[in-house]
Amino acid sequence: MSTSKISIKGYQPRRQGESYCSPVCGFGAPVCTVQRYRNVRAAVKRLLDDLGEGWVGQLSHNTGWHGSVGSPCRRVWLSIDFDLARDSTSRTINGYTAFLGAPRNEGGSGKWAEYGDTPREAIERVVEAAMADLGLIRSITDGLAAPKTRKLKK
Repeated sequence: MSTSKISIKGYQPRRQGESYCSPVCGFGAPVCTVQRYRNVRAAVKRLLDDLGEGWVGQLSHNTGWHGSVGSPCRRVWLSIDFDLARDSTSRTINGYTAFLGAPRNEGGSGKWAEYGDTPREAIERVVEAAMADLGLIRSITDGLAAPKTRKLKK
């Protein structure tokens, strides 16, 4: 079982009845609810337990509760995609979006983003996308060199 802590990114939410929402967000119930917070937190915890040591969890709050986990190197972040079309308290996970980029301490966007039905599939796809881009860059830059100039100094 993971001992990693789950941090809350953004403004401090406040509870009022079933609403658990930041005044800055303002959506309140039925979008920002105590049950939605609990469902997202539980999903992040299960994912942390499954992925192992070194991963960190993060809850973010903006027009609803969202969950993500960061890899030990912080170059990969996985966002949990919930099925919210029918119900803002849904526990159904549609899949995961993996973001790959420079290491950072907070989730969010990366240079590459790919979707998968499982965490592994999302991570494999985002690494494949980055490798494909790097292959393209290599093919474009292979053999390139600035010409030597004879007279121009600057």
